[in-house]
Amino acid sequence: MDSIIALINTKTKLIKSKHNFKSQPKLDELEALYSIHPDKSDDEICKLLYGSITKKKSFSVIKYRLLDRLITEVIMASGDESNLTSVSYAVQIAIKYYYSAAILLKNGERTSAINLLEKCLTIALKFSLTEYVVISLKILLNHYAFINVDKNKMNHYIRLRQKHLEIYQQEAIVLEYNARMSYLYVTKSGGFNDAELLDIKNMVYHLEVIKNTYTSNTILTHSYDLIFFYYNYLKSYEKALETANEALRVYKKMKVKELFGTYQMQNNIATVYFNMKEYDNANIWFEKQFAFLSVGSVPWFRTTSIYFLNLMYIKDYKKLIEISSQVLANKNLNKLTTFSEQWYIREAFIHLLIHVYSDQFKLIEPHKLKPFSSSKFMNNITFHSKDKQGQNISILVVQFLHLLALGNYEIIFDKVDALKQYTFRYLRNDNTFRSNCFIKMLLEMVRADFNPIRTERYTATLLQRLVESDIIIDDKNSRVEIIPYEDLWEIAMEILRQNMIKQNKENKKIKK
Repeated sequence: MDSIIALINTKTKLIKSKHNFKSQPKLDELEALYSIHPDKSDDEICKLLYGSITKKKSFSVIKYRLLDRLITEVIMASGDESNLTSVSYAVQIAIKYYYSAAILLKNGERTSAINLLEKCLTIALKFSLTEYVVISLKILLNHYAFINVDKNKMNHYIRLRQKHLEIYQQEAIVLEYNARMSYLYVTKSGGFNDAELLDIKNMVYHLEVIKNTYTSNTILTHSYDLIFFYYNYLKSYEKALETANEALRVYKKMKVKELFGTYQMQNNIATVYFNMKEYDNANIWFEKQFAFLSVGSVPWFRTTSIYFLNLMYIKDYKKLIEISSQVLANKNLNKLTTFSEQWYIREAFIHLLIHVYSDQFKLIEPHKLKPFSSSKFMNNITFHSKDKQGQNISILVVQFLHLLALGNYEIIFDKVDALKQYTFRYLRNDNTFRSNCFIKMLLEMVRADFNPIRTERYTATLLQRLVESDIIIDDKNSRVEIIPYEDLWEIAMEILRQNMIKQNKENKKIKK
């Protein structure tokens, strides 16, 4: 009751000095305009609101007030205690209590502020939110030592703070290791050298010690994921699976749901099965993840991207079309540039499949893929100059194959020198072996004058080397090898065979 009165009093004081708490019909109107017209510019919204774009100063003020109000409302909505079922929701509720307490303290409502801080502490302890344990105790400790003196509470909070400061320090180490290993992974396109691998090995050894000593969510989720990453990188798949399954058992025993960690480990298990070429098992684990994911979220787009590659391997084209249609129609796709570019390239590969195996895909109807124009795709697709060993490869390959399907051999001949230079300059390390091998096969196809029999003879050795090499699935490779190169080569050869049949028919017509 006291907390309610304190909050009412504080709100009353704030209302007197804050415009956003007053009746603001114009604010409501502006919010409605943004909701109805999300694609319009500020000038266009200003004109709709005021009937003119000359009132930019007034518009700027009211736009700022709307932003302020929306931030407040979002915090209120996300802090609903009915959502107190997982760590991610608990963070939002802890934030709500902590900052409400800070505002009450500033306005002289100390007793109610301490009550809210103790609620924040209870939630933070239950959900292993070490940062909020530490910052709440900073105020609570001073309160019971100087203001409302209570020796027992003071000593209890001292011990609690010491314990969690130690945990917080270990979390900082784990997060530092996460940053360092992530940086190496992103920047070292050719793989780790011996010194870097030794550094990672030492970090993994330390992570094992930390996770076996401290049991915060941050420590467990990041440690297990990094340890898994290390074994997966070394292709020690049994050890990687052991790590992931151990993590799932630990998360299951937790008093609260560890949704992020569970999703992460299910993804990791799917990845290992893919790398072991157990594609049906991988499929089971990829599909389990969708129970944890919100459609249109970043993790959902990430999972669908790798799931796409697995569906290609098992040739489940029906499900492939279903998931692709769902992703490409999702309104959030264009907000996430990285994913949207990847999926538009995948869309081009799907339409290549549909073009080559049209009879097979007739059985999959109906699907909601938009009509596709090869020429429009080739003219409009962005060339990723900063991603020479990533999406650029996919773009070059799919452009080549669409040109092949259209029979535009002259344009392909014009691209040969550029392809040779690209291969020499950017595809020279072990990590890009498969892409290098495939592009060389395409160049041999050109040398064979697109004759399927000669092409098979010229590329036999390269194809054997490609088949014997392993594709390692991860976020990088899901951007490069949209269709497994072995399958993509069969598609390319089928195009050559279809083109030859078409050419033979045309030659017979001419003779007649």
